Amino acid sequence: MAVPISLPNLFRGMILLLLAAHVFYMYSMARTLAGTIGWSWGTATIAAGFALIMLLPFIWAVALPEYPEMYLRHVRGRRRFERGECPNCGYRIATQDAPCSECGSAIEAPEPYRIGRRTIRTFVLINLCAWGLGLAAAEGWAQFDERTFLQEARAVHAADGTASYSRARAWPSDSARLQWDLDRGVRSHGERIDWVHPR
Repeated sequence: MAVPISLPNLFRGMILLLLAAHVFYMYSMARTLAGTIGWSWGTATIAAGFALIMLLPFIWAVALPEYPEMYLRHVRGRRRFERGECPNCGYRIATQDAPCSECGSAIEAPEPYRIGRRTIRTFVLINLCAWGLGLAAAEGWAQFDERTFLQEARAVHAADGTASYSRARAWPSDSARLQWDLDRGVRSHGERIDWVHPR
């Protein structure tokens, strides 16, 4: 029998995916501004660094992944205890001297929530996982878009001999255009910052 996913872990997973989407967008923007085509260590390093820096504004949300646990364990647990119920399962208790006869947990009032090492460790781990997931997805998306563009350009050239082809990059990099021609191959046009390949 499968163990159900707990609400706190489901919430943490949702936070991870939202942060990964943020990293995906930031990496894609930085990579587009570099104006490179294909894999480049320089572009990838700078874009990854930029995406990591853009996670820093979320430091204020260090306790956000703990919200479900704050409610379930501390707020709801204290309310149950004050009503004469087990803080863990809500079973009506006769005495506070013995463990709960329903779930076996100790009958004591939950302590107030505090941000501690565990909270910070969880937040850092979620951010690092989101960073890695976002980077991999963004680079994969950019590579897929460039490969698809090259296939389109070759198909257009094979069909009617057209010597050039152009279209906007895939979202979220659609502020730039991909350009192909027989003489120069594939290039990226649009807003560009020459931090990696100065002219």
